[in-house]
Parts: sequence; structure tokens; C-alpha cells
Amino acid sequence: MYTQTKDAIRLNAPVTLLLGLAVGLGKKVLVLQEQPNTDLIDIGTILQTFEGERNAKDLAARWCAQQVTELVKARSTRQFGVAPISWRGESVR
Repeated sequence: MYTQTKDAIRLNAPVTLLLGLAVGLGKKVLVLQEQPNTDLIDIGTILQTFEGERNAKDLAARWCAQQVTELVKARSTRQFGVAPISWRGESVR
């Protein structure tokens, strides 16, 4: 049977690899890590630490709201990578 620490050590490498692939492909990534656990390697700005279930829910909700806000802003300023289409099906650009 694995303890929480043994599981964390065993899973760090594949999880970090998948996170690196996602970030490299430009995907938005959020990693939550409960404190005082220090088993996860340093992954910079995508790691948010929390204490307690309520704090984790609040962090995730704020992050999701921020992503939606950025997406709406990007679409409204045509930074989303998709040319707007007129009602006739012609590109507006």
C-alpha cells in the first residue's frame, strides 16, 4: 500500500511531463496543492497552494472566472485567432 508521500513521489514525473506538454501547447493550466505538502516539484506560476476544501474551491472559481474574462476580452479585440464572419459568410477583416 502506498502512503500519500510515496504516491506523490511516484506520480510527480508523469504529472510534470503532462503539465509541460499542456503549457508548451499553450493550454491554460491550474495546479492546486494542499499545504503543508511539499512533495510537488516547483512548477512556478501554475501552482496555487491552499489550505482546506473551501479555499481550494475559491481558488479554482477565481481562476476559472479569470480565464472566461480573458477569453471574452480576446474575442472582443479579435485576438482569439478567428476572423469574425459577416452575416453573408464573408470575412470582416
